[in-house]
Amino acid sequence: SNTDGSITSTVQVNTKAGFSIVKYTGTFSSATVGHGLSSAPDIVIVKNTDSTTNWWTWTKDLGGGDKYIALDSSSGVQTATSIWDGTVPTSTVFSVANDSGSNGSGNEIIAYCFNSIAG
Repeated sequence: SNTDGSITSTVQVNTKAGFSIVKYTGTFSSATVGHGLSSAPDIVIVKNTDSTTNWWTWTKDLGGGDKYIALDSSSGVQTATSIWDGTVPTSTVFSVANDSGSNGSGNEIIAYCFNSIAG
């Protein structure tokens, strides 16, 4: 159980490999979710497992917290604050907002977080 964010999450993490699997229940309002890594993720991928929404993806190479890519689409980089709440991930949490894919109310969401590891 991870209580770093405003939404409690269940986290399986391997900090030596730079990978965590995060499960949380969405609230459909601005919130933060603990990811369990030892530094800010370079990539965050989220999927609402209770809905047929897109696989939302953020990477540090996209820039700000309003950028995203849908893994299951060919639409390229897009901009919206509703997915990541306009905020880049920190060393303890990533942010979500009022999007059903990243934070559907009462829905189970799964996130995959990756950070770079030296060597």
